[in-house]
Amino acid sequence: MARPATGIDIGSHAMKFVQLRRKPDGTLRMVNAGRMPLGEQGIEEDSKLKAGNLSVLLRNLLDGRSADVTGATVAVTGRKVIVRYAHVPPVPVWRLKKLMQYEIEEESGADNADNLASDFHLLDLPNKASEFTIMVGLAKNDPVQFQMDVVEGAGIKVNDITLTALSAFNTFKYSSRNRPEEEHDTCAIVNIGAENMDMAIERDGHLFFARNLTPGGRTFTEALQQELRIPFENAERLKVQR
Repeated sequence: MARPATGIDIGSHAMKFVQLRRKPDGTLRMVNAGRMPLGEQGIEEDSKLKAGNLSVLLRNLLDGRSADVTGATVAVTGRKVIVRYAHVPPVPVWRLKKLMQYEIEEESGADNADNLASDFHLLDLPNKASEFTIMVGLAKNDPVQFQMDVVEGAGIKVNDITLTALSAFNTFKYSSRNRPEEEHDTCAIVNIGAENMDMAIERDGHLFFARNLTPGGRTFTEALQQELRIPFENAERLKVQR
């Protein structure tokens, strides 16, 4: 039997992994998952030392769950990740690629384009006959490379880098439990992390919009802490429980 697909999310306060296997009907079944809090390890600035420490923790997390992983897709988010939208007339693929290259250089500056990881996605919107709506993802190379160093340091090949918002959308799309009861319902999918939020809007399995946002759940905890005048740890526990 083929190995399940593996996704890894290295957040600011915890690292998570999930393994999914496709069922005969095309939907996905979760076969393994795990989470490890990072504590102070997740608050330090990115560095080679931190990447090495996180690699050890990731390996321990996977081994503790008996996860057989040789390759994985890594999700990225945060302030150094930018999502933009461009509208262009319908054009051939070769011209679309040139237009997007120009768009990326305009966004980053021609001299900085090499310092960015970038890609684009043609959205399947109702107005696609009259114009194309393109989602452009940009991320600075340093945080992307840091994520890759952590995963590869744990002995895992990085098969792909994706946006956390797209990971949430794809999981929603291929999960039969998440399908709306009414056809043509529009759904908002929101992933709330400690420092960031990721949102995707879909209808009938088509992605309409995706964006990473700040702040995340930590801000809500701090608001509880100030309002109730309790320690941060108590506010975090109250938020999770209630």
